[in-house]
Amino acid sequence: AFLYVNFSGFTDIAIGSGWMFNLKLTENFHFPLLSHSIQNFWQRWHLSLSKFITAYMFKPMLRRTGKPALSLVVTFTLIGLWHNVSVGYFFWGVGHGAALALTMYYRGLKRPPLPMPMIVRRAGGIVITLTFVSLMSTIANQPSNRDLARYVASFVGVHL
Repeated sequence: AFLYVNFSGFTDIAIGSGWMFNLKLTENFHFPLLSHSIQNFWQRWHLSLSKFITAYMFKPMLRRTGKPALSLVVTFTLIGLWHNVSVGYFFWGVGHGAALALTMYYRGLKRPPLPMPMIVRRAGGIVITLTFVSLMSTIANQPSNRDLARYVASFVGVHL
């Protein structure tokens, strides 16, 4: 949440500063903390970068490979490494790309709708999405590979 508030605040300052010069800058966030799926998160988070990445990385790779899942994983892995060349950001990119690919696969399946109200599904989706995004961000931002290994090992009860 801190990253979002910080980043969104700077974006709002840039938008307001642009108004002083009669420049209209687009919004960069659309309530990402209300995202009900990982796909919905990326439709709401850092919109300017998402448009750029879609146009200049994902779509060309998709045209070349014809494989949307592979294109998603490779694109997000490169985005992660662009943020910081580290093991944590590598896993961040692979994780986000894989989550998007799995979402795409799941939505393509023919299945009956879940027998619960939409509001319950949305609320559950928000919790799951924000937990996943927070987990991946925590993995990406571990200060060292040793800290990353300790953090990941703690999930399975191993103490390093």
